[in-house]
Amino acid sequence: MFLKTFTKIFVIIVFFVKIYQPIFNMKIVKNFFSLIVVCFFWLFSISAKSEESRTLTVFAESNLSVVLTELLRLYSQEYNVITSINFNSPTDIIGDIDMGDPADVVITAHQDSIDNLKHKGLIDVYNIGNIAKDSLNLVTSVKNSQIPSSLLAESLAMDQALGFLNENRAILILDNYASTSGSYSGNYLRSLNLDKFKVFTRLAEDRAPIVNAVLSDENHYAILLSSQINNRKDLKILASIELDIIYKFLVVASDNMNTAREFLKFIETNDKAKQIIAKSGLRLAF
Repeated sequence: MFLKTFTKIFVIIVFFVKIYQPIFNMKIVKNFFSLIVVCFFWLFSISAKSEESRTLTVFAESNLSVVLTELLRLYSQEYNVITSINFNSPTDIIGDIDMGDPADVVITAHQDSIDNLKHKGLIDVYNIGNIAKDSLNLVTSVKNSQIPSSLLAESLAMDQALGFLNENRAILILDNYASTSGSYSGNYLRSLNLDKFKVFTRLAEDRAPIVNAVLSDENHYAILLSSQINNRKDLKILASIELDIIYKFLVVASDNMNTAREFLKFIETNDKAKQIIAKSGLRLAF
């Protein structure tokens, strides 16, 4: 804006000097024009720098890949911001930031990792947003022909369904505890004091989707997040429970905090963004 104003003033001055050129000292005119040109290019360089494309880097867990990719694409289009995203486990995200990897936003529901980020002073504790809620689901392959009939009843409570499977000594798969999925499913299962399950916990080093482990044997069961099984036609949901699994929007302490806060406000106020969250298997948390 300032550059455009200066350009208009420059054009007016040139027009004025041309009209009254005969009464001016030519040496003074040349010096004046030289000064004007130097100022013009100086202001142009400042303006160009200020108008450089802004950037935003988001770190999040892989179960949010679809919803965050769509949100960032929409935000980038509407705000002219170059966006990038890194999907990893919460513990790896903290390690990456500690090692100096550039990050502006962290999105996770893993409470231990959130507390760790606060303790290390890596985030702005005064700008934490709740953006979405997730649920736990007991699932198996749609090809599973050995589902106990007691599990096929409608509106079966999660604890009841797990109790039936426990008596059948079923194989139950959980995500690793360092993930939001593994943390909440593991804590919930322990709260029920069921000890007959054959529980297999996925290793943190295993980067393959946990759904693959469920489908590797049609008789396997698993407790997974709604965001992990959204639109999966090859899985059957036997029971669900809504817990306080809330994804936090954490602004990383950096020089780019204003853009990060802008992205949070965009998520909270943009109708299209709300629709993207709703169709991803998540529930709005604001």
